[in-house]
Amino acid sequence: MLQGTNPSDRVMLGQTSGRGHKAQVIKKILFLGCILYFVVCPPQAEYFASAQSPSVRVKDIAHVLEARDNQLMGFGLVVGLKNTGDRSQTGFTQQALTNLLSRMGVVPQSVDFKSRNVAAVMVTATLPSFVKPGQKMDVTVSSMGDATSLQGGTLLITPLQGVNEEVYAVAQGSLLIGLESTTPSIPYVRHGQTTVGRIPGGALVEK
Repeated sequence: MLQGTNPSDRVMLGQTSGRGHKAQVIKKILFLGCILYFVVCPPQAEYFASAQSPSVRVKDIAHVLEARDNQLMGFGLVVGLKNTGDRSQTGFTQQALTNLLSRMGVVPQSVDFKSRNVAAVMVTATLPSFVKPGQKMDVTVSSMGDATSLQGGTLLITPLQGVNEEVYAVAQGSLLIGLESTTPSIPYVRHGQTTVGRIPGGALVEK
């Protein structure tokens, strides 16, 4: 097919085909070199993680609708005090203690019995969102009567209700008095304040 071409044209065609062959060889060498590099020195996983991870987290810019904490409250009795409980003039303490003993089958002979080992308290807690039944949460116990100290007392089982008067948790346990709270969900308790205490993990979530 090249009989009609002159010698100079044949030389140019040979050079062109030689350059094309060299280009293909160079491409193959580069391709094999890239494969060998990734086999010998694989890229770090942290590089891909940093490249794929967003710079802003979703929880920093969004929130779940209608997901919020709920305030709970309940009336209870603290027993085991060393003559530092409510005085006999505190009528609701005597009434609550009388009702408690009656439910347990012990009927006092007189409602005027005196005991300064008991104090009426208000128990408060914050129910976090997405909490499940059986989980524990901290509670704060505050004296309602004229008790001088709740030191050494034990909170009897106390239902904690929401604003809809439904019971969401039940609290019970020994009080810690005069300790600074290390968790943001518990109010700050100053040293020397003996009429307010807390029970870490003292409430069980019911629903």
